[in-house]
Amino acid sequence: MRQSLQRAEPGETLRDVLGRVGPPGLAASILPGPGFRIAFVGREGEIEPAGEARYRVTGTGLVADVTLEVAPELGAATQQVTLTNDGVGPSPPIRLADAFHLPLDVRLRDEPRACGFGGGLTDGFYPPRAYRPEPVSFGTARQWDPTETTFNRWWTTKRRFTLHSGPTGRSSNPHLPLMQVGWDAGGAVGLWAALEWSGRWELMIGTEAEWQFIFRGGPSVNAMVIEPGETLRLPRVHLGAFGDDPINSIRRYVAQAIAPDVEGGRPWPFVAYHHWFGIGERLTDALLRQQVDRAAELGAEYFEVDAAWYASPPGGRFWEGVGNWDRVDESKFPDGLEPFAQYVRSRGMRFGLWFEPERARAGSDWATRHADWYWPDDRGVNFHLDLTRRDAQDGLSEMLSGWIERLDIRWLRWDNNQAPGPFWDRVDPTGKVQFAYVEGLYRVLDTLLERHPDLMIDNCAGGGQRIDFGTLRRAGTMVISDHACDPHICRVMQTGGARLLPGNYMNSSIFLGPDDGDGTVGPLELMSRMAGAISLSGHIANWSRRTARQAKQHLDGFRTYRHLLMKDFHPLTPYPRTEGDWDVAEFVDPETREAVVLAYRVRGDAGKLTVRPTRLDPDATYEIADPFRRRAPRTAPGRALMAKGLRLSLPPESAAVRHLKPTD
Repeated sequence: MRQSLQRAEPGETLRDVLGRVGPPGLAASILPGPGFRIAFVGREGEIEPAGEARYRVTGTGLVADVTLEVAPELGAATQQVTLTNDGVGPSPPIRLADAFHLPLDVRLRDEPRACGFGGGLTDGFYPPRAYRPEPVSFGTARQWDPTETTFNRWWTTKRRFTLHSGPTGRSSNPHLPLMQVGWDAGGAVGLWAALEWSGRWELMIGTEAEWQFIFRGGPSVNAMVIEPGETLRLPRVHLGAFGDDPINSIRRYVAQAIAPDVEGGRPWPFVAYHHWFGIGERLTDALLRQQVDRAAELGAEYFEVDAAWYASPPGGRFWEGVGNWDRVDESKFPDGLEPFAQYVRSRGMRFGLWFEPERARAGSDWATRHADWYWPDDRGVNFHLDLTRRDAQDGLSEMLSGWIERLDIRWLRWDNNQAPGPFWDRVDPTGKVQFAYVEGLYRVLDTLLERHPDLMIDNCAGGGQRIDFGTLRRAGTMVISDHACDPHICRVMQTGGARLLPGNYMNSSIFLGPDDGDGTVGPLELMSRMAGAISLSGHIANWSRRTARQAKQHLDGFRTYRHLLMKDFHPLTPYPRTEGDWDVAEFVDPETREAVVLAYRVRGDAGKLTVRPTRLDPDATYEIADPFRRRAPRTAPGRALMAKGLRLSLPPESAAVRHLKPTD
């Protein structure tokens, strides 16, 4: 079950909590303060204590109540600040509402450094920006003479590292709303922060005055005013403390405290099928039943009907019918979806269905019937659901619940192809509308999960463009990108994202068109999606028996080690920057010391490589097995594997997996 957080001790501040759960040296590096910040247009807000976990912003009428929760064994905490205007007039215009704000006693000599990550982008080049680590080092004072102009010029450009959500309003385009910062405090220490917020945001580490570093972040607002009697909850922020393992500090927290349960247990990296990449809008009941039979033969656990199942204009594209949520396209499913969903279940799989609930096309049923629930675009063609409205939230919950109950839906793909930012700006350029909108979105998702405990929500969002701790807390998986063609791009997105997120979230698809027959999908294409969940797509029924047997052999092998993709991650090679760089990663269970090593090569001159697995049991004998071949495994002591390494040999355009199982 998902691990619960506990309330902080009375009187504790964010600094107190992080110092308590963090490694030695962390507490002394965080300076005293309330843990959040309010800044107005033209001036800072002066924050003074007004009781236990309560503060007042002097002279503004604003009162801030702070809620702190702690996961001590995970070295993490959460903070949420609720602002209330109990004055007689509106607040001054707010330019910064930092959900967390930590002044750090960190100087250049402490070698401060930071790292962000690219969001779920659809790039066609290698390596893509999606999930790419973006490190920055601020250097040390010993490396430069402060009187030199070259140093001063460097410091002017490097003193801040800022990540942001971009203008679209989708939270992970172009960056994930998460940042790691670290420094030397007599040993490596650091913090990571992630926003539970599906709107616009900013995160920053850098100096603001007298070279003192500040770590801060929150929603993006523009002269926002809080009216008398109004209450506004800032985004919940999750913060973790780490020593020498920043990657697994985050992964463990997400796996144990963020990811929701699926069917009463923890989520897992599943094998699934959906038709979109390859079949797209050309789906029919008969064609998909062929794919059902093949998917069942391959052992898929989910089968999802993607976009274009609903009524659309004759010959129209899938988006032209968005909003016709109560009508099935009878030309594709003449008997409706119920018989098809039953056929999926009869073949041993869970049924899934695609929706884009926040969008409707002009003239669609929902845009017509519930016109007052929608914001129109500037052309009156596409409409965006106003989730600040309680009646719109309730209507959406009822519609989706009806389909879930009728079809026994276990996988609900919630897409979000239409950027909400332009609609928000027309309604409220100050950004305050985001707060009610995001709360409404979460209310609908929470309602669905409470009503349907066996439901898994798939956070799609145009292919990974709304990934944040708010959606991760409510989704059992996500589409990491709409790129599904190049196996190397798909693979490096999974291994890049694994630096933060466990394998259930890293769902990557294989594109298979009607003419893609034998030889199109081989071991490389399959193994390049096996560092996370894997989705087959398109015309898999066209495979020959030989290709289908090979695919099943690889998928069966994947199932022997996929549980390790929810455990700790250790990159055994640096993040690849060129096609000549190998990409080798290890997943290891810190309790059983079972591990799997995944190795990938694109091109280049290096055909052999020795890598050293880490965190194995030095006193155990390990079986080293290739999960895709029926060969007797060789054995080696754990101590020798870590000291002498594992020798790998790969031709260009290939991959290898080695499953390391302790035998005693």
